[in-house]
Formats: sequence, structure tokens, C-alpha cells
Amino acid sequence: MPDSTGLTADNDLTETENSLFVATPPQPSEVRLEITNGERLTHPETSVASSRNAEVPDGSMSASRGHASWSSRRKLKWLVTAFVCLTMMLFLYKSMTGSRAGRSGVYVAPERRKENVYRKNYVKAMMKHAWDSYATYAWGDNELQPISRRGFHGSAPFGTARLGLTIIDSLDTLHLMGMQEELVRANEWLVDHYSIQNTSTVVSVFEANIRLVGGLLSMHALTGNNMYMRKAIETANALLPAFDSPSGLPYSLLDVSSGVGQIYSWVPGGCVFLADAGTLHLEFAYLSAITGNSTYVDKVSHVRNLLVNSKKETGFYPSTVDFLSLTGTKCTTGSLVTIGGTADSFYEYLLKAWLLSDQQDLAAKELFDEAMEKLEGRLLQSSQAALKYFAIMNEAEQLEHRVEHLACFVGGLYALNGLHSSHKARNLKLAHELTTTCRTSYASTKTRLGPESFSFNDLGQPAPDFRSENYALRPEVVESYFYLWKITGNEMYRDWAWDAAQAIDKHCRTRSGFTGIRDVDSLNPVPDDIQQSYFMAETLKYLYLVFLDDDILPLDTWVFNTEAHPLPVIGSEPFQRAYQAWTGHSFVPHRASRVDTSFKDSMQSAFLTGNRTFHLSTSTSCRPVAYLVFVLFAFALVFLS
Repeated sequence: MPDSTGLTADNDLTETENSLFVATPPQPSEVRLEITNGERLTHPETSVASSRNAEVPDGSMSASRGHASWSSRRKLKWLVTAFVCLTMMLFLYKSMTGSRAGRSGVYVAPERRKENVYRKNYVKAMMKHAWDSYATYAWGDNELQPISRRGFHGSAPFGTARLGLTIIDSLDTLHLMGMQEELVRANEWLVDHYSIQNTSTVVSVFEANIRLVGGLLSMHALTGNNMYMRKAIETANALLPAFDSPSGLPYSLLDVSSGVGQIYSWVPGGCVFLADAGTLHLEFAYLSAITGNSTYVDKVSHVRNLLVNSKKETGFYPSTVDFLSLTGTKCTTGSLVTIGGTADSFYEYLLKAWLLSDQQDLAAKELFDEAMEKLEGRLLQSSQAALKYFAIMNEAEQLEHRVEHLACFVGGLYALNGLHSSHKARNLKLAHELTTTCRTSYASTKTRLGPESFSFNDLGQPAPDFRSENYALRPEVVESYFYLWKITGNEMYRDWAWDAAQAIDKHCRTRSGFTGIRDVDSLNPVPDDIQQSYFMAETLKYLYLVFLDDDILPLDTWVFNTEAHPLPVIGSEPFQRAYQAWTGHSFVPHRASRVDTSFKDSMQSAFLTGNRTFHLSTSTSCRPVAYLVFVLFAFALVFLS
């Protein structure tokens, strides 16, 4: 029988209540994970109650009484000193050994650590198989056809251009996994062959930005190698003509060689997708911050204002926007209201623009909160099995109870918002519930992989949509597992990720790479013969990071773009190192009470310097601990003086 969340024991899913998330230390023979109702287990606090002014009996103060009083004060001083020292040792121990995956200091048993090392290496082996297959059969092409054993570069989003999409999309994954030999070859190809400006084909502006610009910016931030920044600037500059439209909204497609923009012919009414126009902000704002050139952030800030004006009278953002209107008003043909495809990353980038700005872009956060409140009020639904999901609203404002795989990122989005919200418990609860629904869509199929979209059967359980039974190596579900693990520290999400990794390896692996499959409910599925570049950029990266105990990319310092390319928060230590590597001087942050056009007031002219190499930063979470230790130590010195 399904429990209150609609999950059955066969699916290994746990019940959720309005509770905090903890991980139960596993037994050596079997790992059991649960969400418990109640408070976290913490170390008991020790308090010392005393008084310097003890009551003294009437009479003269004898020498023995003075000695006793002095002795009591000395004992009290030593008790306080011992308390301070023990507290210091506790905090220092936690800062050095505590897992920061979810900011929870969650205990990870030695047996579990060994298991995670095995799982991490398992995913790394999957990455090596995917990469080696691409390098053997499709080197320089955009993607690999693993069944046909040849390169694929014949359709959108990059047309016939051989841009080495898989190479650039995989760079930071190779770096994070320590695959240096493969990275050297990738860098050689990048230096010798990559130049988007010489491309005589039509490319998707959205895809070129998140995959190419994002991938190159990420590698510069991770390594300090200025070659990546030069290539990123070259690519971004090649995309700038896309903004030369009547309204200022970017064209969906761009002929890079001629600078002529286009929109998709199959989208009615001269419209552009909300996600296409609204998923440029992170990369372009970051470019302005590190180069001092405000052109990039000016373009995307104008786009944001137009998209805000495109809201319907009801306050919802339509999934398609009138491209020709000078005011960016709503699309004349009407459109869906959805958190899924054609709109998804617009909402994602509102939250992440605020995070990337070191929480200075207050307008972005306000827009995000308002938009999600509207979506929750109308689209957030619960199936008969108590599974939470966001429905889709059509032009007639009727709900379609269908969930796209693309929408499964939203659990991770809520978790990330909860990390920085005063309503953390509510956000994490909803994040878990939404992710549980997508997890159930995986666990209920024969392959244990989720379909491209699903609806709900009479029992309220996910059922693959007969039109979209395929799995295209997509990352959104494991992305949510990653965020929930990082933020809660609950090992259950790692187990869910492991289940997905094994299913992918079992049903999507071929002798020459990985392929999507046509039917997730068949044990002998037909392959689609495409190894998507985002499989290595996102799916395998998130899976690898889930099993990594070391917190090399803390969420208060790094922001992942929608293609899983990490960018450092403006002003953070890794950003300052990247800034200095590029400009040759230190970054001077600019603080403002409200940021609409991001950081352009603080920009300085950039100039090219020699390449530098540096390591990933460690977590900055030890700073509050260091401050506390310093205060306690100072208190002890004063007290004992």
C-alpha cells in the first residue's frame, strides 16, 4: 500500500513530513537512511552557573576565608577556561572533519565513505568510456552517434558546424575528475581548431551561450588559464548581433558569419521562447564583472526588463514572448504557463543571478519570489497518491496534469532557494516532495529510468506519456538529487543517484559510448543513437559530485549555470583569483542597495596577462568558526588576566 507520499516499499522511498533532514549513520552490513521527525542530533551543551558574589556569613573576614574565596575564584577560572578550550576544540574539529555537503556536519561512516569512493570511481569510468568513444569516432564533431560510430553535426542547435561541442561542454567535468591526459588533448584542439567566428552556419543563441560561453568561463575560473577567457569572449562577441532586433530581445538563431538573426519558423506568431531570451544573464553578467566591459550586462538587463513587461494580466510569464513588439508584450498567439521546457531556465536564472551577484541583485530575487508564488498558487498540484508536481496551464487557463523531465530540476531549485531563505524548512520539504515525484517516475519503469514526460494513472502514480516514453540521457533528476544531498546531507539522495547511475550504465551503455533509449518501460529498448554533449557536462558531473565527500564547489561560493558549468560568486575568493589572472590586479567590489544592471558601476578595464594556474578553493564556511574561536580565546585571556 502506498504511504502518505504515495510511495511503496518496492521503490525504496521514505515518508516525508514537515521535518528537518538528517542522515542515520549506516550499519556495516546494510545502509538504512531515513528522514526523522524532530530536531537534529547535536552535541549537548555544557553550562557553568556560578556567582562571584557568594553570600558571606556575618563576622570579620579571616585569612582562611580570603584564601577560600581566592581558591573558589581560581577554580571558576579554570572551569571557564576548560569550557572555552573544549568549545574551541569542538568547532575546530567540525571545521576540519565535518562534511559540508549540506551545511549539516552530517556524519559519514567509514564504510559509507568507502562505498562513495567506489561509486565516484564508477561514474568516472562511465565518463572515460563516453569520452574515449567520442574521441575515437567523432573527434571535433559536436556529438557522437555511438551505434553508427560516427560524429553528429547535422541539425539544431548547431547546424552543420563542427564546433567540438562535446569537447567544450566536457572540459570542466574532465578537470573536476582529474582526467588530465584527456584535458591536454582537449586544450590542444581548442587552441588549434575552435573559432566560432569562422563558422558559416546557424546556431542556437541559447545553446551556444550555456554550453560554449558557460563552459569556457567555468574553465577559466577553475584554472586561471586565460586561453579559456579569450575563447569565451570571442564566442560571446560573436553572439552579440543576436540582440540587434526591433525589441532588443535576442533572436533565437544566429548566422554567426553574417550576423543575421532568425527565429524558429515552427513557432507561431513571431514568438521567441521565454527560456531562450531569459537564459543569458549569468554568463553575460559574469563576463562584464570580470572584463570591465558593461556591454554584456547591459544587453541582458534590457532583456530582463522586456520579459518582466511581457507578463500576462494575471501575473504569469508566458512561455513565448512577442519578438517584434518594442515593449516586449505578450505573444499574440497565446502560450503555456509552465515550469518545464521553453520556460524552465528563465526562473532558474532569476534566482541564480541573485546568487552570482553575491545577493546584490535584489531585483532578480524579488522577481523570482513573485514568480514562484504565482506558480505555486495555480500550478502546484498533488496526485491521488499525494505526489507533488507543477501542472501546465494552457491558453484557456486549463491545467494539463503532465510533468516533463525538464521540469524535474525544480526540486533542486527549491532546495537551493531554501539554503538562502528564511523559510528553509518549507522550501526543503517542497524540494523533497517534488523530487520524490520525479524519483517515482524512474522507480516505476522497467529500466528504472524516467520518461521524457509523464502523467498520472488512476492510483495517482506516474505513468509514462505514450508520446514521450524516451530517455535522452537527461540530467534534471540527478541534478535535484545533487542539490538535496549538498544541502541536507541525507544519504538517501546519494542512494537515489546511485540507482540512476546503474540504470544508465545498464540500459544506455554501448560498446562505443552511451545512447538515449526510445522506451523506458522496455527491457530491450531501441537506442536513439545520440550521445548528448550535456550527458558529460551535466548528468555525469552531477553524479560524480554527489559521491564526492570533499566539498570542492561549495554552494555559497559557486553557482552552476543551467548546463552545470560552475561560475564563482562575484567577489568570492575564486572569483578574485580569476579576476586577477585576467586583469593583473585585484578586484574591488562595489556594493549597492539594489542592483538592476548588475555590476557595471564597479567594472574596470581589463587587459591580457600571462596564464596562471591555481587550485580549487576550499570552503569559506570555516570563517564563522574562526571568528567564534577568536572571540572565545580573547574572552579567556581577559578573564584570566
